[in-house]
Amino acid sequence: MNRVRDTFKAIAVATGALLWWAAQSAFAAEDTDFMRKTLIVEGLATPTSLQFGPDGYLYIAQMDGRLLRLLPVRDRRGNYGVLEREVIDLVARIPNHDDDGQRSDVSGRLVTGILVAGTRENPVIYVSSSDPRIGAGPELGDIGLDTNSGMVSRLRPVPGSDAWDKVDLVRGLPRSEHNHSVNGMALSDDGNTLYLAVGGNTNAGRASAEFAFLNEYALSAAVLAIDLAALDNMPVLGAGPHKYVLDLPTLNDPTRPDASQGIDVGDPFGGNDGLNQARLTPGGPVTIYASGFRNPYDLLITESGLMLTIDNGGDPNWGGPVVTDDAGACRADLAQGPARDTLNEDGLHVVTAGYYAGHPNPIRGNPTGAGLLLGEKGETFLAPGSGTLPEDWPPVPPELADLRQCRYLEPGREDAALATWGGSTNGLTEYTAGNLSGKYRGQILSANLLGDIVSFTLDQGGGEVVMGRSGYFASEVAIAPLDIVAQPDNGPFPGTVWVAAIGDASITVFEPKDYE
Repeated sequence: MNRVRDTFKAIAVATGALLWWAAQSAFAAEDTDFMRKTLIVEGLATPTSLQFGPDGYLYIAQMDGRLLRLLPVRDRRGNYGVLEREVIDLVARIPNHDDDGQRSDVSGRLVTGILVAGTRENPVIYVSSSDPRIGAGPELGDIGLDTNSGMVSRLRPVPGSDAWDKVDLVRGLPRSEHNHSVNGMALSDDGNTLYLAVGGNTNAGRASAEFAFLNEYALSAAVLAIDLAALDNMPVLGAGPHKYVLDLPTLNDPTRPDASQGIDVGDPFGGNDGLNQARLTPGGPVTIYASGFRNPYDLLITESGLMLTIDNGGDPNWGGPVVTDDAGACRADLAQGPARDTLNEDGLHVVTAGYYAGHPNPIRGNPTGAGLLLGEKGETFLAPGSGTLPEDWPPVPPELADLRQCRYLEPGREDAALATWGGSTNGLTEYTAGNLSGKYRGQILSANLLGDIVSFTLDQGGGEVVMGRSGYFASEVAIAPLDIVAQPDNGPFPGTVWVAAIGDASITVFEPKDYE
């Protein structure tokens, strides 16, 4: 079976033999400790992320932008069903735009990240979403989706009502022409900083056909830090379902008329292949926390305080690394020929401030020299100083140049990845419950689209990885499992592990045999 490289590619092969393969599913690694069950959910479709909230409800994000808020129940026979079901469509109804900033008639939103915080009485939902279209590749090419469509929204219950209130906290984040976008999130202990995983616009740093010849943007391929305390001190603009706080400042696109000085009509929407990308603003509420990530799907902060992510490695046929000059500097350039075979590995990273994971971003590596590629096949290079770029180019201040980001680092060999996997390894959770005499406490579990749940533990400093038995918690789990969450001792179903599979729209529950 070919390696599944990107998050949603597994859906295309979820037929025939794969359906049979899933039907023969077996609980592989620790088959004596857990029982496998299924949560029966009416109307579940392509779940991308799931999490239990402080109110005991299970929140599930779907690929179409709708959120499900469920109250699961376990009957006396040990079967799992749903006692209450609510559909929240506020994110799905966010308007979309084309890449020129004009409103689009495309409906729905691609949601690949959900985080639930707050209290039992007042849960708070953070949702990352973007343009639902997925283009690129030789067949589709540039379909005009909004490369500035990334957004983080916050939903809260309306007091004295069954309704929810939505405010879009940040608008104008990058979105690739393929499926890399704003993904998973994690919240700091004090609740003041929201960390957001953002995918890259390229396969390995250089523009290529598989990514519609798009360049990396100032805020792409990174883990961002969003200052919630700063945003809470800013006024809420707009009204009704269109309320928002921060529109990221973008370049002054020379192809679009100005609505006011330095602000284009339609901002912050429509990245226009980089001419209108969001600028990195020092001291602003949105900053680069760590960089060099091709497509980190989830973020996890462990009980010991370590932040982890697994970065999806590149496909060997989708475009190679950037080329550097004798000084190590790089520029926007076309991929020439296939990339190296070592690209197709996913790497586990401990994410710290200033960390570089190895996926190049020329505009951050060499702001004054990277330039920009345009054209249907990236045939036009706009050189800095040529008068063809926006007047406020570059989008990254020259003083923030980071030459490391011109160098591609091979996963598990040249970078600092602690472990690597084949396939697309995504959702992350930590098992913290004391079930089974604490046997699994401290294990990190991750869902792999090939059907496995990988398992490992980290030493206290996060410098060494110890793989679980055979490296797996479970094998052959549904079709294309994407996200996973483990319940703590004080959770509504202590010690259970819940897995969302996008391929067959299922929620699998692994129940420890000492659950009773």
